[in-house]
Amino acid sequence: MQAAKRKQPTLTATFARNTPYEDANPKVARLNSLLVDLVCKEGLSFRLIESEAFKAFVHELDPRYRLPTRQALSATLVPEKYDKVKSEIKAGLSQSVSQSVTTDMWTASNNVAYMGVTAHWLDGNFGVHNKCLAVKPAPGSHTADLISTELTEVLKDWAIAQKDLHVITDSGANVKKAVSLMPGVLWRPCFAHTLQLCVNGALASREVTDLPKILSKSRSIVGHFRRSPLATSQLAKAQEQLILPRHKLLQDCATRWNSQVSTNVFIEVIIKFFAYNFARPFFAYLRSTFIQFNQSKVQNAYACADHRRTQA
Repeated sequence: MQAAKRKQPTLTATFARNTPYEDANPKVARLNSLLVDLVCKEGLSFRLIESEAFKAFVHELDPRYRLPTRQALSATLVPEKYDKVKSEIKAGLSQSVSQSVTTDMWTASNNVAYMGVTAHWLDGNFGVHNKCLAVKPAPGSHTADLISTELTEVLKDWAIAQKDLHVITDSGANVKKAVSLMPGVLWRPCFAHTLQLCVNGALASREVTDLPKILSKSRSIVGHFRRSPLATSQLAKAQEQLILPRHKLLQDCATRWNSQVSTNVFIEVIIKFFAYNFARPFFAYLRSTFIQFNQSKVQNAYACADHRRTQA
């Protein structure tokens, strides 16, 4: 049985397949909207659409679609999308009975300070909504007056009434005073931050526990690995030789108690699996390069390794 002959496309169909869409074509608007979503949600550079590789990729998907210019993307399409999303968020806020706001300030790696504001509310079906309203530079001293002024401007911009509004922040004196300067606004402390203060107090109490000393040694170990490519490669090599999962050490953060738990779990894992898997040279490397381990603990680790070897 002969295979069906492939039908050759007509000249009209060929030209139509390669003719760009007209600007008024609804598909152009839909594809432009998806492009803006891609750039914004993934945090991509506007220069992406000038990439020859990206142009070739898009052309292969749909030869009739022509990418907008970089100027059109930044000056027209993105602002239009921002206005549309902002209107949708405002509509959702206006339909809710009450809202709450969380805010915090931090300094980026380039030493520029920012203030972030996020709104939280329930819709008519008890669906939870959390939307970032602003991330704006906060130059100068972070005084209560500055924080109060900046937060008030954000609330006005998003048409959020201050009456009975709950603002959740950390327990910093400046931000607490800032909220007190805003009429009708109720301040609430962040539960996670309060919990962190309790954890920090417990970890710092030398009268109750030896954790401060343990944490200090853990930070030294993790810090050395993060600063030394040689130590990192030694750790990766040992894990590979022992056919163990590849783990990276995490440095703890004073404002995140779970990071302290993760750090010490990793330290415990290192000590255990190296002690019980004959990693005597690695312990010697640690002891000789950067950490003065408690001699008895190291000897115990060696003893465990020797015992395990004799039992094998």
